[in-house]
Amino acid sequence: MRFPNAALGVKRIFTAEILSLIAAILGALTVMGAAFTAGVSGVAIASSGNVASGASLASLGFTAIFGIATLVLTVIAFFMKLFGVNKANADESSFGIAFALILISLVLSIISAFLTGTIGSVLNILSQILNLIITWAIVNGIRNLAVRLSDSAMEAQGKTVFTLLLCSYGLSIVAKLISLFAPAFASVLSVVALILQLVYYVLYLIFLSRAKKMLGA
Repeated sequence: MRFPNAALGVKRIFTAEILSLIAAILGALTVMGAAFTAGVSGVAIASSGNVASGASLASLGFTAIFGIATLVLTVIAFFMKLFGVNKANADESSFGIAFALILISLVLSIISAFLTGTIGSVLNILSQILNLIITWAIVNGIRNLAVRLSDSAMEAQGKTVFTLLLCSYGLSIVAKLISLFAPAFASVLSVVALILQLVYYVLYLIFLSRAKKMLGA
């Protein structure tokens, strides 16, 4: 194994992405559960029925469990990704860029959470841009390792993954800019951007999985 630090780091990054995906699914279930709880509570109030009240309490319990699980997985995924890029930095400097930007993005996200209006929106946009650069740094780091290992297929796949990410981000930004004067076209662009993001994320996970194998993790 030529790059043991990168192998362990990329393995952690891949695991972090899987945990983030699970957290996102649980988060969606939490939102659905909250909506269902609100609906059942309305029925319980209107009917004053014990069955409806019991269903409401049960739904509230599941929603709370999913919400806590989402929070815990999100925190674990964040630190695992942070430790992963830090570990991989020992073999490839591009991961060091990702490490620094993850910390900066965290600070911006925390600050923007307490701010509203234009400043909060600007900080949120900056955080999204930083996340884009973080992904570029990780992909670029793996591509650089692929070059050093003479794996041209992995290098090419990394380029494809990041190109899809850029296209999806670009379409999302354009959709937001034209939404005021061309809402119908903006909606179409948003749907296309969403599809590209889904395709990108699947390919990104495959790319990380193959990177693990390339590095012998």
